[in-house]
Amino acid sequence: MKKNILAENMRRFGTKNLHETESSKEINWRTAKFEDIDPKDHPDYSDAYVSYAEYTDGTPLTDEELDQLMYTHKDEVYDALWNYLH
Repeated sequence: MKKNILAENMRRFGTKNLHETESSKEINWRTAKFEDIDPKDHPDYSDAYVSYAEYTDGTPLTDEELDQLMYTHKDEVYDALWNYLH
């Protein structure tokens, strides 16, 4: 299923990622909010996703940018999720 989501996002976003768009500002990971956190899925939390986050200048990420986060900032998202839970 994950491969299908990745393929869909690659079609949707092309090869661009957040660093290649005009929105190349740094993300304030402390503002990240998560949904679909299943404690039974510890430590992977494979269904969890970022539902809200802001850039360091306070501008919220768009829905499209939030969707793209897992593919462009996978390690940072996991670290932010871990911090969010603890």
